[in-house]
Amino acid sequence: MKTSSKGSRSILAHTPLMTGLVLGALVIPTQAQNSAKGDSLARVSVSIPQAVKAAGVVMLEVAITRVRTPMLRHAGVVVWLDSLEVGRISVMPSGHEQRYQFNIGAAVRRLGLAGATANVEVAIIDRNGGAVSADSALTVSGAHILIR
Repeated sequence: MKTSSKGSRSILAHTPLMTGLVLGALVIPTQAQNSAKGDSLARVSVSIPQAVKAAGVVMLEVAITRVRTPMLRHAGVVVWLDSLEVGRISVMPSGHEQRYQFNIGAAVRRLGLAGATANVEVAIIDRNGGAVSADSALTVSGAHILIR
């Protein structure tokens, strides 16, 4: 399992998407869809626009579908942006799309990602620290940047 090489989490906020949050935001979609099983990573790329330099808030929105977590009572995911951990969330088994937002302004500035393409990686974790079953799976159906 991949861990953050920076030590501390740089997430400032993460919340499920609420419909009104998208209004007035610049949305930059991902280039691919990917799946993770067991302790493997789902990987997608996302374009980070130059406009992040002047933005007040820069959010990464990740859409996750088809979550299957047998034997995990406290299933979660960890999300990295170019190898820097930007958040951890709890997830529920579901066949429906679940959307989560992570404030990545500090990570984008630290990594100098304005105008670049960044890698988003998502892994299934046991929030109690246990092993992840090989039967666990998720699909990242999309990721994009929201700028306000």
